[in-house]
Amino acid sequence: MAADPAGGDALVIAIADILHGDRYEHIAVPDPDFRRVAALRRFLPILHRHVRLDEDQNHPSGEVYSPNARDHAQEFRSATIQRLADAQDPEAYDAMIQLAADPCFKRSREWLRAKPFERAKKDAEPRAWKGRDIADYVDRFERLPQTPDELFAVVQGRLADIRENAEQGDFSLKGMFKEDTAEEVFQKLLAERLDGASRGVYQVAREVEVADHKLPDIRVLRAGVGIVTIEVKIAGKWSYNELRQDALETQLVGQYMRIRESRHGILLPVNLTAGRTWRPTGEPAIDFRGLLQRLGDEASELARQRARDERIEVIGIDLS
Repeated sequence: MAADPAGGDALVIAIADILHGDRYEHIAVPDPDFRRVAALRRFLPILHRHVRLDEDQNHPSGEVYSPNARDHAQEFRSATIQRLADAQDPEAYDAMIQLAADPCFKRSREWLRAKPFERAKKDAEPRAWKGRDIADYVDRFERLPQTPDELFAVVQGRLADIRENAEQGDFSLKGMFKEDTAEEVFQKLLAERLDGASRGVYQVAREVEVADHKLPDIRVLRAGVGIVTIEVKIAGKWSYNELRQDALETQLVGQYMRIRESRHGILLPVNLTAGRTWRPTGEPAIDFRGLLQRLGDEASELARQRARDERIEVIGIDLS
């Protein structure tokens, strides 16, 4: 699809047209796989990249028209993201948080962030807001995190904003760094940006010693609530296997998330080289977007295998 963007758009629109509604009853399949959370997590970014919101067809109220494939595709896209929000699967929470950090969901980001908390309110009796909570919300337009998961969601949101500004903002950092730039430069830059966006919600610390004298790159914490560990890597300096085994599994999870209070971690690769690819053993090369997707899948599987109620995410910044 990358080699033929127009052809990729047409293909995805055609697929969405076919899957839309019940118009093709002769090919209907009970409980199709694409409606499951794991598939929706991978399918929705494809839909949003190729059935773009800003190209939606809008028809004036009362106007008679015959819906075409593009109309069906955008309706299918909207219905599919709503299906994820309505899913009874606990993994839907993680999927929505992950999607909110994807640049192609820029216009849906706040909606995606809000849905998991709306769902949590339905699934459990919420803690009553105290007077301080209300004052904090008025001051910041956000409630102070009360649980490790809420702190993690806050950090993910801040990182999504930092990435958007670095990649696309008026003061974009694209093209300003060479491949041999030290990782410490990005550790300090990211820590500074996170600290500047804290608004009293959390504290940021760099290289605080943990078990076995190990020094994680960045820790975001709120006393009495939780800790989020962030490991920053310049992606081009590492092979795929090194990022997966050394950075993700050995450093972030095996060393920095060993203590009981640290159940939330983020691997943050930074790409500085346009066209750079990575090659998993025995497989075709993948670009930076593919690298993030693959490492994200590995992180989710690692958390599942460890069974410690952990959240491990991969969030990348592309400055090439």
